[in-house]
Amino acid sequence: MFRFAPYVVCASMFTALLFLPFADGWVAVTLDVGLFLMLAVMSIEVVGIILAGYTSGSKWSLFGGMREAAQMVSYEIPLSIAALIPVVAAGSLNLNELAFMQRGWATNWLIFHDPFTFVAFFVYFVVATASCKRAPFDLAEAESELVGGFHTEYSGMRWSMFFLAEYAGMFIVSAIAAILFLGGWHLGIDVTSLGIDQGATSGIVGYLINIIGAMILFLKAGLLVCVQIWVRWTLPRLRIDQVMTTCLKYLIPITCFLFVGAVIWPLMLAFTINRTTLWPTPLGDRVVREVTLSETVDESETNTEDTASTEPSDDSSLAAHKQGDSQ
Repeated sequence: MFRFAPYVVCASMFTALLFLPFADGWVAVTLDVGLFLMLAVMSIEVVGIILAGYTSGSKWSLFGGMREAAQMVSYEIPLSIAALIPVVAAGSLNLNELAFMQRGWATNWLIFHDPFTFVAFFVYFVVATASCKRAPFDLAEAESELVGGFHTEYSGMRWSMFFLAEYAGMFIVSAIAAILFLGGWHLGIDVTSLGIDQGATSGIVGYLINIIGAMILFLKAGLLVCVQIWVRWTLPRLRIDQVMTTCLKYLIPITCFLFVGAVIWPLMLAFTINRTTLWPTPLGDRVVREVTLSETVDESETNTEDTASTEPSDDSSLAAHKQGDSQ
């Protein structure tokens, strides 16, 4: 189990990459619940960390593994709730659809959808930094307290696999943040006015568009990874009680409040300005089209019912006429 633990940690992170779209249609496995499946697969890392700490035969590794398990399990709750906030605004758990809804100008990005999604982006980034064991939340690897934490007894390739998984997790949570809040692989410029179809995914033009889109997504995710590294250089390490207090007393209530606000916000706009967004967006157009389609279906069903209600009367009059002729 001591040798098996690094492979569990590394496999959980690289399996999550299968559900991450890098451009429109460039994803290994397309699922309607791809977001939650990615978060669920990434949480398997906790199993490998507990195994590494428990089977190392060192009290420092055991303490580090238990700290990391408690921290990651606790921060999974606000991480999932913060990721749900843009999902509520968009109405889909499919990461490919979420990115496509934010095409056009940067005002279409979900971070600018409402005040709750704007704050949710920063809350998500803080929680994601903590879930990746980055400073100031790296209590499981505190050199001044636990030597090296759960990987104290590891060396060589197995030791490097822990750090490979850590930096892969940093990229994944940053890419998810870019897709959920920052437009995904869209640059924030409406190129349809130049005659370029952003939805083209076939032919040479679609291939070039996807290459540029993947580069844009890597750039956004890379900038967020650089911010995580910069924070590690800047802020001092917190205590374990401060880390858990921040999660349980502050981040979970804040994310719950933002989630409720994101649900109520479209209803407030619908009652006040008869819209679901402050400005026209592809998401708002999608909502309008759905409402129009539902109204059209209701009208057609009403007309069908009216026609059906008149047909029995015609049949009854025809039967009465035939009965009179027979008499």
